[in-house]
Order: sequence, then C-alpha cells, then structure tokens
Amino acid sequence: LYVGKVCDKFFTNRTVYVSEPESQESLEIKLSKVFDVMHKS
Repeated sequence: LYVGKVCDKFFTNRTVYVSEPESQESLEIKLSKVFDVMHKS
C-alpha cells in the first residue's frame, strides 16, 4: 500500500502531460511496467 501511494504520487506529475484520457486498464499496465523496472533496478 505504501509503495502504491509513492507510485501514485510519482505518476501524478506525469499524467498531466497525457493529452488524452486513458482507461483504467491502460493505466494499470503502465503502473505494472514501472513496478517491473523498479524491482529489477
């Protein structure tokens, strides 16, 4: 839950640059990709 909050704050700065609204599914896919990168590094 803590990591989720941090990731949420991390993304709020970047979703501003998204011109078109995205579905919940596509956002979750992006989040999962970010988590994969975070875990591997």
